[in-house]
Amino acid sequence: TLPFLRAAEVTGRFATAMSPQEAIVELHQHILRQVHQLRQPDQAVIVMSHSHIQGGIESDSERRIVIGYEEALSPAIFTDLQSGMSADYVALGHLHQPQMVGSRHIRYSGSPIPLSFSEIHYPHQVLNVKIDRTAVEPLSTEALIIPRRVQLHRIACDLKVLFDQLKKLPDGSPLPLDERHFLHIDYQSDHPAPSDLRQQIEDCLPAQRYRLVRLSRQLRQQHSVDTVSKIDLAPPTPIQLFERIWQSMQYVEDAQVKADFMQLVIQAEHQVIDSNS
Repeated sequence: TLPFLRAAEVTGRFATAMSPQEAIVELHQHILRQVHQLRQPDQAVIVMSHSHIQGGIESDSERRIVIGYEEALSPAIFTDLQSGMSADYVALGHLHQPQMVGSRHIRYSGSPIPLSFSEIHYPHQVLNVKIDRTAVEPLSTEALIIPRRVQLHRIACDLKVLFDQLKKLPDGSPLPLDERHFLHIDYQSDHPAPSDLRQQIEDCLPAQRYRLVRLSRQLRQQHSVDTVSKIDLAPPTPIQLFERIWQSMQYVEDAQVKADFMQLVIQAEHQVIDSNS
C-alpha cells in the first residue's frame, strides 16, 4: 500500500532518479521486486496506490497537482521489468470517476459520494474484486452502486425562466436537515438581479426539502450576444492567486516555477489533512 507521495519523501532515495516522479517509479519497482521474492505461487498480488495514472479522467472537483499532467505516472509502473513481476490487481486512489486505466486490472473505484456538482452523474460505487489464479479468467469485478442519501440538483437557465424551472423540482414531505437536497443554480441575466433574489428562490422551493448551496450569475454583455462571462462567488484558489500575481509582475513564463509552486500547494493540503486526521 502506497499513500500519496510528496517530493520530499522520495527525492534522494534512489541514485538513478533524476526527478521526484522517477523516484516514485523506482519505489514502485523496488516494492514489486521485493514482493516477487516473497510471494507463493498461489498468492495474488494486490497493489493499492494513491497515484494519478496517465489516461485517468479528472473531474472539476480535483485540483491538478502539476501543470501539464507532469505528475501522471505510466500504468507500466505496476510491472517490474527486471523480474517480470506484475500486480494481479491495482486499486488506485486520487481520481473520483470510476474507471479502468490502461488495463482491466488497474482501476479507480471512484469516490463513494459526489464531491462536486460535476459528479452528479457518476456511478458512485465500491468494487467487489475476486481473484483466482487457478481460473481461466483469474480476475472478476462487480460494481456495487452506493445509494445516494442526499440528491444533487443543478439548474442552468435564463433568469426569466428560473422560477418555472424551480417549480419542476421534485416535491414531497419535509426532510431532516442533513437529508435535504443540494441545489446549485447558474442563472443568466443582462441586468442586475433583484436584491432579494435568494429569498425569492427560497420561498419558491418546497418547504424543508432543499438547500441552496450556490447561486452563480452568468452575464451576457449587451454589446455582444456571444460573449458570456461568469461571475463566480467562490474565493480564488492559491493557484489562481499565484497566476494573477505572476502575470501582474510581468514575469516571463516559467513552467518549472509553476510546477514547484504546485508541489508546495499539494504538500500544504496534505499537511492540513494530516493535522485534522
